[in-house]
Amino acid sequence: MKILISVFLAVASAGCTQQKSAVGNVRDGLKSDQASARLRAVAQLGERRDVESMHFLLLGLKDSNPGVRSESAASLGKQGSKEASKALTEALHDDNVWVRVEAAKALGELDDRASYTPLIDLLEAAVNARGKAASSTWSHGQDATAAALALKKMTGKDCGLNPQKWKETLSQ
Repeated sequence: MKILISVFLAVASAGCTQQKSAVGNVRDGLKSDQASARLRAVAQLGERRDVESMHFLLLGLKDSNPGVRSESAASLGKQGSKEASKALTEALHDDNVWVRVEAAKALGELDDRASYTPLIDLLEAAVNARGKAASSTWSHGQDATAAALALKKMTGKDCGLNPQKWKETLSQ
């Protein structure tokens, strides 16, 4: 019996050491000067479902590289913690379209009613801007579509790309 307990403790201890080592490697990746290393680290964190990972993903939303910010937003949506809603709502104002799109999709996954208004605001801004500048039509279309799909996922309703209809529907 003592031998079995010793073997169990040794195996459990080795597993903990490997897990701590893996978290350490991810932390090292987040500190890298290379955006590709930070991106890999954020992708690895997206596979984990713990508070420490969420903390690092929230930091990833502030990274200088839009790919890292975008992957951080997507990973936060996969984690499913409503604690990320505020940071994801702020990411809806990012200067990069893919960050905004992933933040909107993540908010749709989190299903937090507090994000309805910011998503409608993104949709409204995108719809209003589409007619003003031909060069920005594509990115605004991405914003509008992502916001509408997130709202649809959260509410089960479909008001398309009509911000006014979304406002009316959600005020009932």
